[in-house]
Amino acid sequence: MEKKRKVYFRADGDKQIGWGHVMRMLAFMDILKRDFELFFIGRLDEELQKRVENKGCELVLIPEDLSQEEEIDFLNSRYFSGQEILIVDGYHFDKEYSKQFTEAVGKMVLIDDHASRGFDCDVLINHSVQKIDKNLNYAHTKYFCGPKYAILKCVFKKSVRNEKGKSVFISFGGADRHNYTLASIKKIESFSTDFSLSIVLGNSYEHESLLEDYLKSTTFDRVEVLKNLDESQMYKKMSASDYAICSASTVSYEYASVGGELYVAQTEDNQAKLFKTLVDGNLAFDWEAFPVREEKRKEALQKEQSLVFDGGADGRLRKIFLQLAKELDCMLVPAADSDCKLYFDWANDPDTRANSLNTEAILFT
Repeated sequence: MEKKRKVYFRADGDKQIGWGHVMRMLAFMDILKRDFELFFIGRLDEELQKRVENKGCELVLIPEDLSQEEEIDFLNSRYFSGQEILIVDGYHFDKEYSKQFTEAVGKMVLIDDHASRGFDCDVLINHSVQKIDKNLNYAHTKYFCGPKYAILKCVFKKSVRNEKGKSVFISFGGADRHNYTLASIKKIESFSTDFSLSIVLGNSYEHESLLEDYLKSTTFDRVEVLKNLDESQMYKKMSASDYAICSASTVSYEYASVGGELYVAQTEDNQAKLFKTLVDGNLAFDWEAFPVREEKRKEALQKEQSLVFDGGADGRLRKIFLQLAKELDCMLVPAADSDCKLYFDWANDPDTRANSLNTEAILFT
């Protein structure tokens, strides 16, 4: 069996910095696992460690006391040989970090939601924007931008949409520091209480008692508050809802992929570009507009969702990595003394000798 090329995923996650980057990398692993040998490198809390290990790949934990420079030395001495593909996803990685890794591995891929940090890499993937200012980056970098390259878990690629009534899915992930969850409920209530609500809270949501107190006084048809849902449970709730109010994050792409009337809010500064892509691209409405009444606008939105989230993202992403692997297979590198024995074996191969002008065996002297 042909040996698979190694792909390393580098991301960190815990309740303080969030799980988003790691969860995106876990979804990416599902896309690439058929063609590559996968490894995960990171600083992870216990729950995320379990999730990575459940993928069946080797987990490389970075010691907490290592600096960024020491981390690179640690990985170079144990794992990298210059022939690997490395995928990096995280806001805290800087230019110097990416530069040193670019020199250590065969190909460097950056998942970047900002697209304005000028990283040295072979491939940059940004599903938040449609185009990037290439003057900020390197001439050799290849760019793959927009929601057609969205990295989503497999389950969210099933588009099932039936009219079911007035059901609303609400999710702001993570900590929801500014309590958009409660603000969304109040907005819906100001319009009508003739709705059923499925409210999904993040692991770090800090306003739960305030939310519980408020819900006691509401008269919605049905309200369920949910936590710790896996992707199958999230998909089930999304596909059963006619509307969704979400943060401008991966969860909004997941809902748009399933298909439905999506409303998004920018809850953090790092969501600005994705918010603009969703609203300007007619994939979602601004949450302040809930509910949009014009049927033509709603029909146009769902039509655009089906065109953009066409089920082809996995194939497009896989193609990028197969091309990188092909380029590594064809790379020219300077010969070294250590290559002498290998070259001798090639030259002395029986088939090589039989097809040479001088068929005598070559002596190693």
